[in-house]
Amino acid sequence: MQYQVFSDAFHSYGFRCPKPLNPFLNLDLFHMSKPTFPPHPHSGFSAITYLFPSSEGSFQNRDSFGDRSLIEPGSLHWTQAGEGMFHEEIPTELGTDCFGLQMFVKMPAADELSKGQAFHLASDTVPIVKELGKEVRVLTGSYGNMSSPIQSTAPPFLFLDAHLSPETDIRFQVKKDVITLLVAVVGNIEVEGFGSVAEHTVMVLQGEDRDIKCNTTTSKAEFLFLQARHLAEDYHWMGSLCLSTKERLESTFSKLRAGALGNLSPSF
Repeated sequence: MQYQVFSDAFHSYGFRCPKPLNPFLNLDLFHMSKPTFPPHPHSGFSAITYLFPSSEGSFQNRDSFGDRSLIEPGSLHWTQAGEGMFHEEIPTELGTDCFGLQMFVKMPAADELSKGQAFHLASDTVPIVKELGKEVRVLTGSYGNMSSPIQSTAPPFLFLDAHLSPETDIRFQVKKDVITLLVAVVGNIEVEGFGSVAEHTVMVLQGEDRDIKCNTTTSKAEFLFLQARHLAEDYHWMGSLCLSTKERLESTFSKLRAGALGNLSPSF
């Protein structure tokens, strides 16, 4: 089993994932209390926003296809940009802290030019697996006897938010052809046989079919368990566009300049 710990992952611009971790492109744990980014385009990947249940504030999401979604604490919004769309996400109340994760996930080359769409999962519809001292919120994919209503993202994706009480452990399955990320949000966790994952640290696991055991010692912990099948494809960036080939990237950028990726008026 190969593993790597990124202890300085969340700097000013988040964790830009190395290319061998494709489809994972970028992860950012954020605190936001005022509008930061005006409407901006994406293409070729999905922009996922999850507000942690402990977040004080909520987000308003808008996109150029007409989606208007309130992202409340504990809610997930998945913007699958495909061939291209504009979107904007801002706090609904100035001065109230919004604590969450934004993640970019590359779409496979076969799907990256499909029509964009948005998936939304409200907090009160998130399936939750509860056992003594532990709780797992199933945001996408399946865990235990629970499955998320969001099942059709490209690529298929497992996104779990795990909460552990002190001196509690939990097991997960790691697969050799899948990239697994553990993201410690609050507190520290120990991964048996692989060491510790400190708060705001990312551990990457891949290369073998096996179970892993995660546990806490003296404090409670919250961490994310993320899995996606490895995409053995290249990709290229240009601003907020990310496509599998330079030719597709240049073509998409030309469409952006011509106004063919849509438009969204700023709300601030």
